Amino acid sequence: MVIRLCEALDVPLRARNELLVAAGYAALYPERSLDIFEMEGVREALDRIITHHEPYPAFVVDRRWQVIMSNPSAARLVSACLSQATIQSLSPDGRLNFMRMMFEPTQMRPRIRNWQLVGRRLLGRLRNEARGDPQSPSAALLKELGPQADCSPSPDADHPELPTVPLELLVDGSTLRLFNTITTFGTPQDVGLQELRIEMSFPMDQESRTFLTETLARRK
Repeated sequence: MVIRLCEALDVPLRARNELLVAAGYAALYPERSLDIFEMEGVREALDRIITHHEPYPAFVVDRRWQVIMSNPSAARLVSACLSQATIQSLSPDGRLNFMRMMFEPTQMRPRIRNWQLVGRRLLGRLRNEARGDPQSPSAALLKELGPQADCSPSPDADHPELPTVPLELLVDGSTLRLFNTITTFGTPQDVGLQELRIEMSFPMDQESRTFLTETLARRK
């Protein structure tokens, strides 16, 4: 009955396990490491997706917003925006935290020319995930990053005529205008797999496309 209710309500797998345990049963859905043999097909699929997205940036992030995979274009873009010392400070356990990177106040945030708009959208993503699980890493990040975000609502900041919200990023004297898509697995039966997100950026104009395909591609 617990499983049937969870399926009817489309409850996330992690929460299903928690409900089963609370009801006196064992957890049903495993949480496997991507490094084990069983996940080889998943690793291959993720690698194929982000590799074929070149020369545009792509990140694979987990529930904690840690970057567990990225393509060379993403690595070059991060290096163009942040010093190695800053990247290391945002990667205390060896994995860059995507949200902390976007909210980094001294190097990244000054590059985001439409921060008021982008910052609110990022906080909105954290808030949506925190609503579903108040104990989630997103809830902790919202509490950490929200007070220092400095992106109060502004009616002049939205651009409803645009098809999607752009990220306007100043890099090497050029303004990149990017939009993101988020890809997830369609039929996951693993807790960690359901929580993976593939963040892929695309150029919104020819100047951004040229920068990504030529200028950034030549960067070491």
